[in-house]
Amino acid sequence: MGLLGSAAISGVAAGFVYGMLAFSIVLLFKATGIPNFTQGNIATFGTFVAYLLAVRSGLPLGLAIPLGFLATGALGVVIYLGGILPRGEAGTLNLAIRTLAVYLLLFAVMNLFWGVGQPFAFPHFLPGTAVAVGGVRVSLISLLTVGVAVVLAVAFWLVYNHTTTGLLLRGIADRPEVARLLGADTRRLSALAWLLAGLVAVVVGLLTVPAALLSTDMMDNFLLYAFTAALLGGMTSLPGAFVGGVVVGVVSNVVTAFRGQEFSILAIFALLIVTLLVRPNGIFGHDVVERL
Repeated sequence: MGLLGSAAISGVAAGFVYGMLAFSIVLLFKATGIPNFTQGNIATFGTFVAYLLAVRSGLPLGLAIPLGFLATGALGVVIYLGGILPRGEAGTLNLAIRTLAVYLLLFAVMNLFWGVGQPFAFPHFLPGTAVAVGGVRVSLISLLTVGVAVVLAVAFWLVYNHTTTGLLLRGIADRPEVARLLGADTRRLSALAWLLAGLVAVVVGLLTVPAALLSTDMMDNFLLYAFTAALLGGMTSLPGAFVGGVVVGVVSNVVTAFRGQEFSILAIFALLIVTLLVRPNGIFGHDVVERL
């Protein structure tokens, strides 16, 4: 298949990682109307919790990872209740800046308490072997990443279309004022959205760490690419997050293979600008109802 095919296939796997993080960003944006810059460090936090429980506390990894999920879900709710819910006269810009402040606060806290001696090697819990796909060797981790992304997408589709809670989440996303008038508990639903987004973020962290060392800044580049994916696909489209992620992953890998990483970054953001000029709301996005 050659260098182009190999780069494209590996780019699809990387793109699904970006897409999952973008999915969590879009999930929160649809529920709250806020672009959330905290997701990368929330993913890092959950991964660190699992690492510390497994390596420093001696818990089995099969117990440490679920506890990491629980801690991160709780963190998402705490961030919402303490940093986002007290709105006062704050508008969307103020709330978005709050998420950036929480991002910086989380980084400072993790760096203070867990930064000494980083980066760390996370215990192996996924297979490191590879299989041949179309003449290209693809790691089982990459295939697992695609599988997890598909399962997440199907699970959320089922929740959003076949459960009362999912329908309420769609309601506050599409018609927030109507949902409030009909008695929807928007605070509880928004807290749930933060919890779910935190859990998805940890999945991204755990899928990333086998191929990269664990550090307090390991998700910074992923967050940048994830936001690009979310904007490309449309900040109001959950499927668009995955499409945007795959586009970013493939373009990044292919351009890197032929011209280097510097040209890859240039190509991705040039593509983003052109897309937003032609489709201001992204490929699958639509106009956003302003939250008051």
